[in-house]
Amino acid sequence: MTKIFLSILYLITVLFFTGCGQQPAKDWTTIQKSDKVVWASDGSEVAIILVSHEEQTSGFWNATTEQRHFKYKILTQKFDGAEQRAITDWLESQPVQLFYMKEAGYLLVESLVENNKRRFDKVTLEGTIVSIVEERQPYQPCAGTKLPLKQVSHQVIPSPAGEQLIEVYSPECGHVTVEFLQAHTLNIIDSQTFTIDQPMTALWSSDNTVILVNPRRDKAWKFAAQTPPVPIDPPLCIAPVTSSSQVSLDGRLVYFEGEQLKIKNVGRNKSFGC
Repeated sequence: MTKIFLSILYLITVLFFTGCGQQPAKDWTTIQKSDKVVWASDGSEVAIILVSHEEQTSGFWNATTEQRHFKYKILTQKFDGAEQRAITDWLESQPVQLFYMKEAGYLLVESLVENNKRRFDKVTLEGTIVSIVEERQPYQPCAGTKLPLKQVSHQVIPSPAGEQLIEVYSPECGHVTVEFLQAHTLNIIDSQTFTIDQPMTALWSSDNTVILVNPRRDKAWKFAAQTPPVPIDPPLCIAPVTSSSQVSLDGRLVYFEGEQLKIKNVGRNKSFGC
């Protein structure tokens, strides 16, 4: 009897550790939460992104979680929750970044669509969505080379007053292109391409010019539409990149703690133009 019991115990142990004892995948569960919050460019209110997606967990010892069916919704409100209104219905993509250019009358959203391709949209305060650009393939111009990374992150950034946009990208490894667009019409005002030998960060300056700065922050260039770059002393900080961010112009950081909106004074030296 003891031998039979030990044989059964051994069989169960083998089955368990070879995978047969793994827990089956759970049903897909819908998760909804407040994901991102930024101040309006004038600091009068905030814009919030709600995110919804489905999750499924499988496995026992090395549990893995899969996520799918991302969508998001944009709301605006006063910090205390007053005057909340939905700007959009649910949109099918995964949000990455948000700018709220209230005085110019729009929001700008960066999101990920299928295969992690980036999409940039302008959203009017009435909820009209205007596509700015969508990548044809994931943005990896330097992938597969042995060269140091010589590119910029693909971004679309509104100017401090929201009148212009810049699209910043690397058309090929070792180059950066900055296209200036009129925010209302999306017409291209100017396009400039530079050779680079290291990664670069792009940001707007408070004087309505654009700055490119290297990672060590020992080299920087300033330029504008129809104006070539000139070398400058590197800025003290490289974020925020424009007037709308998590930090207001007077130095108030807004963030979520769970689902509760919080605010903390971090000082003017952490805000745009620091």
